[in-house]
Amino acid sequence: MAESAGTKRSIDSVVSLKNLRKGLAIYKTGRSPFWYIRLRDPLTSKYVVRSSKETSRLEAIETAHEFADSYRSKANSELAQTKATSFEHYAKLVLAAQKTKTEWSHRDNRILTRQKDGLIAYFGKHDVTKITAGMVLEYLAKLDQSRAKPLADSTKAKHVILIRKVLTMAVEDGLMHTLPPMPKAKTVDTPRHAFTDEEYVRFSKAALECAKRGVVVRGVKITDHHAKMFKFVVHSFLRPTVGELFGLKHKDITVYSEQGPTRYLELNVRGGKTGHRVSVTLSLAVALYGSTLDPLRRTVPDPEDYVWMPEYPNRTTAINTARRLFNHILGEAGLADPDRKLHPYSLRHYALQARLRSSHGRANIHTLAKNAGTSTDQLERFYLKRMPPNMSTAPEQNRRRSNVLELATLIGRRKWLLNYISSGYVHTEVQHQNGQLCRLTSPFYPRSRSEVCQHWNSPLQRLSAFLASVFWLLCCYFYLWPSCVLPKCSDPMPYRQSEAAVCITRQLKTRNEC
Repeated sequence: MAESAGTKRSIDSVVSLKNLRKGLAIYKTGRSPFWYIRLRDPLTSKYVVRSSKETSRLEAIETAHEFADSYRSKANSELAQTKATSFEHYAKLVLAAQKTKTEWSHRDNRILTRQKDGLIAYFGKHDVTKITAGMVLEYLAKLDQSRAKPLADSTKAKHVILIRKVLTMAVEDGLMHTLPPMPKAKTVDTPRHAFTDEEYVRFSKAALECAKRGVVVRGVKITDHHAKMFKFVVHSFLRPTVGELFGLKHKDITVYSEQGPTRYLELNVRGGKTGHRVSVTLSLAVALYGSTLDPLRRTVPDPEDYVWMPEYPNRTTAINTARRLFNHILGEAGLADPDRKLHPYSLRHYALQARLRSSHGRANIHTLAKNAGTSTDQLERFYLKRMPPNMSTAPEQNRRRSNVLELATLIGRRKWLLNYISSGYVHTEVQHQNGQLCRLTSPFYPRSRSEVCQHWNSPLQRLSAFLASVFWLLCCYFYLWPSCVLPKCSDPMPYRQSEAAVCITRQLKTRNEC
């Protein structure tokens, strides 16, 4: 009797079951002649059961499909009815379209494909036409709640930009007519810190010292190759990225030499952040590049080989390794400051700032921006924003007045010579820097400051400098007598030799007439 009771089936047990599709099935019990519909709700992770009111299996199947479609549209109208209209579908199209582009950031890829709170994980099943600004704001709020420290405004802006890219793909596919308005995140420029002259010298010395001692960082030995690579960034203005510095191959470099000793490299930057460009370097970059070539090899290097750290075929690995070596050298140089973090990108910032300072105001900022693959707006907002004001950036003409007082005191005609030389007629400078005697230049032989100030080692050079100084001081004292008012030249600042000669000749002729 007990055995028969144990084998007795319940009246509510399933008599027949038919799976229609994933999450949808119909079944029949012994209690009712009608077929029941069982639908799984993906949001609540529960089953929804309804009676089909049909005794025929074929009619119950049709009723089940109608119920599933209507239930999902009513329960959550934001979900996509088909996979072709989902956010995930168009996000994968964006990934496929950007895969071949070198400027596509790996960080953008992570933002899309992050497992817990990536864009695909959050918006993947949503209908791409139903995404609104409110949903995006809820997503950004969720990102802040899941982190100990809220995301920066610039990072939130990158999330919004990627959402717009996905929606733009849907517009191009004809699924949407216009893009919905997106929330505007307030961004504050936070430019990187750049090296100072003193810090760059300390960093370079520390790099060479680490290479000399053979310091090993996580199995990688620091060599002269790495020290020169960091210097090459400063003298080429390249970004330390896969598309620029670490993507540079021997076939992309051409050595040029103008008339004279000036030599430079012409770089064919194929994967720059702003696209393809041709960039030129400073003269020292030629020697740095030449040091990477083996002088004992009789054959030229393989054009397809990378110039810097060619032992790493995976260039992402090369970047990560270079970053670890960079951080170790910073620590050796005593420059590891958490409040003022320096990155490999800081070398590029220092390069642009140093170029403007060393040019004394003569560098064309538009040409510099084009050569570096950026814009004048980016230079002002990021690269040059933290650059302190320096008198060395003033033009040579503005600094010439500070040297007049010293010359006027030497010859005893301070007031007259101050007015005369300040007007630009005589290009005579007397400066002493660290014990260096500077050559006095005449208006017939003008020189730049770098050419004028030289250290005279031999007695013959010192004697010639003394005689030249006496000669021009006597000319200024006797021939340009202050009792005669000299007329002004039409050219207030003659730079070329012929213009200066004509100007001085006209002044001497007028003095004789007086």
